[in-house]
Amino acid sequence: MVPINTLHHIERTPTQAGYPLQVPVVDIVEIGTGGGSIAYVDVAGGLHVGPRSAGAVPGPACYDKGGLDVTLTDANVLTGRLDPDFFLGGQVQLNVAAAESANQRLADALGVTPQESARGVLRFGVAQMANALRLVTIRRGHDSRDFTLVASGGNGPLHASLLARELGITTIIVPPGPGHFSAFGMLEGATTAQAVQTFIGHLADVDLEGFWRECRPTRSASSR
Repeated sequence: MVPINTLHHIERTPTQAGYPLQVPVVDIVEIGTGGGSIAYVDVAGGLHVGPRSAGAVPGPACYDKGGLDVTLTDANVLTGRLDPDFFLGGQVQLNVAAAESANQRLADALGVTPQESARGVLRFGVAQMANALRLVTIRRGHDSRDFTLVASGGNGPLHASLLARELGITTIIVPPGPGHFSAFGMLEGATTAQAVQTFIGHLADVDLEGFWRECRPTRSASSR
């Protein structure tokens, strides 16, 4: 059973309350640390990874499609965790020189060696992923060591062992076709429909019966 929340906050961060929406949403904690997440240095000299992303086009620098910023994928290539000659089953050849050039600019901005820069990007990205997992385990009163980590998404299996080590998890499951796992789950899930209407005003002015009539789905709409 997929947990559903009736209150969601848009743009909520550890330092901002965000904007509340009282609508049904799937209880998901997301974080902008994908393969295309761009690593950069802020005005104070601190390293960040994401949420800005290179996307699929131009993509990471190693895709050789014009991307100039070092991304998490580039860091995985430069630390030897991705084989540039066997990316996507050998269908794509990664440009290591382009990744090195992008990483060199980041290393210069940080004042470290290129090797330290690439490792720093990887460690920062994994730390952000681990923190997201803590939000749905430790902060909700659950011990992450009691769970099995299901590594889905294109980036999940690549970092699963590092995340499991960080959180004390001993078992990892990588489903077939992990990059399509979430989409497949949505297609296989039961179709549901909910009607929600917001009213701002005095409670005494609310016509509850009228709201129920408007929100109740019609026979034609429910049969679609």
